[in-house]
Amino acid sequence: MRTPSIVRNRPLLLFLSVTAWMLPGAARAQSGADPVAARTLFQDARKLMAESKYEQACPKLEESLNLDPGIGTMFNLADCWEHVGRTASAWSRFLDAASAAKNAGQAGREKVARDRASALEPHLSRLTIAVAVAPPGLEVHDGGRSVAASLFGTAIPVDPGAHTIEAKAPGKKLWQGVVQVAAGGASVSVTVPPLATDDTAVAAPPAAPVVAAPGSASESMTVSTADSSHGRTQRVAGWITASLGVVGVAVGAGLGLAGESKNNQAKGLCPTLSCTQQVIDQHTMLVNGAQSMFTSSYVAFAAGGAAILGGLALVLTAPRGHSEALAVAPVVGLDRLGVTFDGTW
Repeated sequence: MRTPSIVRNRPLLLFLSVTAWMLPGAARAQSGADPVAARTLFQDARKLMAESKYEQACPKLEESLNLDPGIGTMFNLADCWEHVGRTASAWSRFLDAASAAKNAGQAGREKVARDRASALEPHLSRLTIAVAVAPPGLEVHDGGRSVAASLFGTAIPVDPGAHTIEAKAPGKKLWQGVVQVAAGGASVSVTVPPLATDDTAVAAPPAAPVVAAPGSASESMTVSTADSSHGRTQRVAGWITASLGVVGVAVGAGLGLAGESKNNQAKGLCPTLSCTQQVIDQHTMLVNGAQSMFTSSYVAFAAGGAAILGGLALVLTAPRGHSEALAVAPVVGLDRLGVTFDGTW
């Protein structure tokens, strides 16, 4: 089969193949966003915080941040956590807000957030988890949080309260321990003992070896033909995947420009936090919108890069047949966007 050709440019084709997964990635990043619900939750939480009802306000801010991440929401959630005694969580979230403010060009907000984090740091309580013997496949958890092996023996800032430590490994019995961490800069250590062998664990039987029976000449020819057809299909899929990535790159660039526009509007409203409540709310809405667009843009570009590499890998690893040729080119115009294919397969 042969189709009309518009452009036959292999370097461009390789660039196209680097971007294909971006568009689905951007759609997934936006699928859980709900700015209206996030804004409503944020306003409810602010009212509760004004009434010193921090225990009720914090969950609303957490959900608001999940629905629509923003600097203002990060900062208020950190403040709320600090008031309920979750000092390590508040310290980490203040630093997140400072980093986001720096990326958004909000120097005033960055300074305020970093100052709050610095003020909390001397009061952080820390927990050190040591491991006596680390068997293969060891997993250690502090509550629902996985503790990486690189953190064993390191004093980690944690929220005060009870911490349930669990350790498990293949062929070993589960070990659990509970440690209390006091507030006000306390330092506590716990050691995971050698795990006992689990005698009840039954090893899976080894898989039976697969022996191929000798086939006839006609059977061998059939397999070769199937492999050749699979190679053509794989290459076509690779080029299509790569071409779709270009559209994703364009989407990411558009989101980035839109986010920059919102961010510039916010800069003109409230460069610091010392503004009227109405201006702060308007400023926060613009910055949150810009942050969401920046996040989606980053996700789109990252996913696009993976797609290009994936599409290129499909093309380069596909079995080669005889007299196969295929060229793919983008079609960009005022009223259309897509790709064309030229070749025989």
